[in-house]
Amino acid sequence: MERLTNKREADAQRKDYENRIKNGYPRNIPEERFLRLAAYEDTKMPPELVEKVAKFAMWVNENGIDRRSRRRKSYYYLAIKRIQKESTGSI
Repeated sequence: MERLTNKREADAQRKDYENRIKNGYPRNIPEERFLRLAAYEDTKMPPELVEKVAKFAMWVNENGIDRRSRRRKSYYYLAIKRIQKESTGSI
């Protein structure tokens, strides 16, 4: 993928823009879009991977990360029950 932005220019512009925002200047949407494009290009991720990551982030947002921990807890619960069953059967 060919870069559409100049890395040095984008880095300098990002620092300058952050300083202006800290000093109370209003947001500049076209400049923010340029900086977001430059940040995306810095990742060197192909668009397909970005799409997959975005879908995963939306899934986590909708379902919460707790779903995964509940599954892990149920696995440990079943493993403990199996161990308890094996130990009582051997007595």
